[in-house]
Amino acid sequence: MGGLKAALPLKDVDDYVSPESQYGSLPLVAGIVTKVIEKNQSNGGKMGIVFLSDGDQERSILAFSSVFEPVASWVKPGVFLSAAAAIEPDRRNGESGNSIKADQIFSMEQTRDMLTSQVRLAITIDELPRLGEIVSKYGVNPSASNKGAPADCHPIQLGLIMPSPASPGEVICGVHRKTHLRAGQPLLVDLESAFGADRVSLRFADTIALSPQPRPSKNRQRRNP
Repeated sequence: MGGLKAALPLKDVDDYVSPESQYGSLPLVAGIVTKVIEKNQSNGGKMGIVFLSDGDQERSILAFSSVFEPVASWVKPGVFLSAAAAIEPDRRNGESGNSIKADQIFSMEQTRDMLTSQVRLAITIDELPRLGEIVSKYGVNPSASNKGAPADCHPIQLGLIMPSPASPGEVICGVHRKTHLRAGQPLLVDLESAFGADRVSLRFADTIALSPQPRPSKNRQRRNP
């Protein structure tokens, strides 16, 4: 997945300062789960302390019940995950380091879809009508609001590689700037079924800024005695 350039290396967490251009957004951290500790919260929910390694360093990530419980069934040692991370000074250690709190946790498939910026397709002119059918199925308006949509639902560009109709032997490579598709496994399955897996490839974003998910107020979370 492009070497996960969009993820903040775990060794840089203690020195992390949110860029002014991304104020209010969250960085992405990613790695392989090495250990999970589950704890009960006072409200009856189950939180998790997830230890994550990216190959250079291991860090613990705190996931409260609203984040951990929906993914607890698959967040196990040996599994890859990424997380939108709220990185804050660790009050236990004063100014010596930062702690990581997960705002959202993503599987490998969700991470791939979220970071996909372009799908590239090798195609012939005769196959354009079939491509048009797929575009009509997955086409989206990139200027439309995606507020409230999952983080892995976003428009991606379509890049085409095809023989030049004017110059035999030459190949045209370009991005169809007016066409954007909805990222996801169903799109890849349809493209690979129609044109072959060897003719479909993905390009991934080098950076990403994730918005915090809205949470219910504490008053709403209180249970009636």
